[in-house]
Amino acid sequence: GAIYVLQHLNDAKEFFLGNKPEHEYRLFKSVDNGKTYTETVLPFESFGRGYGNMIFREDGALIVYVYNGRDEQNMDYVISYDGGKTFSAPQQSFVKNKIRNPQVGVLDGQFILHGRAGESEGGKGSFVIYTSCDGIEWDEGTVLVKNLRPACFYSSNLTVKLPDGKERMLVKYSENYHVGVVEGEWGQVNSMLMLIESV
Repeated sequence: GAIYVLQHLNDAKEFFLGNKPEHEYRLFKSVDNGKTYTETVLPFESFGRGYGNMIFREDGALIVYVYNGRDEQNMDYVISYDGGKTFSAPQQSFVKNKIRNPQVGVLDGQFILHGRAGESEGGKGSFVIYTSCDGIEWDEGTVLVKNLRPACFYSSNLTVKLPDGKERMLVKYSENYHVGVVEGEWGQVNSMLMLIESV
């Protein structure tokens, strides 16, 4: 099978969001188990963009998403229909409760998007989850944890098929705890787990 790697070429010396023309996104693909890779520059605007995620649809389309720090309700994405050789022009996918550090998975054919809600307008510190049939048009979303300060919720997921034949998605996300040594000092632990099952 093929190996796909998404890279954001930002050294974050000034800021984690792109702030120079060279802070572009690249896709690396290997079809020989990682011995060699081809490289494709993705057509995203680099300024104000950060994080990134990608997923395949059942029709073979590869969708790559990035965080748009200037417009958190419209997640930037591009689509490839030829295995990552060429991509569409950038488009936007609306998410009502905003999204930061988008993480996408598929559970029983349903796309699931989760992550920290946007930073603007009081969304900081909330964990939100969306569903979609095509990975582009998302539902209104559900805020699972609201306004926890300071912000956290960096997350990832893994979909597995268990012996009972059902698929389940394990979502792991970071949670804050108060260190308490110095006023305002917080720590972050990556041990909060959530199991999602379709009904």
